Amino acid sequence: MHNKIQKILNKRQFLKVANAQIYSTLYYAAPIWLNKMLTSNLWTKLRSAHYRVLRAAVRDYKKRKNMTDLNKDCKRATPKMWSNYIITSTVIKSIRDGFPKYLKSKLETTLYTERRW
Repeated sequence: MHNKIQKILNKRQFLKVANAQIYSTLYYAAPIWLNKMLTSNLWTKLRSAHYRVLRAAVRDYKKRKNMTDLNKDCKRATPKMWSNYIITSTVIKSIRDGFPKYLKSKLETTLYTERRW
C-alpha cells in the first residue's frame, strides 16, 4: 500500500499523511502508556514502528541511514524525546491546573476551621 502512496506523494506530503494516520494512532493516549517504566521489548517495538515510517518516507529500504540522520532529515523527535515531552507537559499541566485548586481548597478549609475556633 505505501508503495502506491509513495509514487504519488513527495517526502513532505508522505510525512503529513504518516503523522495524521500512523503517528496519531501510534502515540494515541501516550501520556498514559508512554512512560519511563515501559519494558525494553515494548520500547523496541515502538522504535521499530517509528523508524519504519521514516525509512519509507525517505525511501531508505536498505537501512543505510542511521536513526539520528532519519530524525534530522524528517524533522521528527525520537520516541524517547517524545516520551520526555509528554511526561513534562503532563506534569506542568497538572501543577498549573490541578495543584493550585488543591491548595485553594486546603487554604479555604484551614481558614474556615481557624475562624470557628
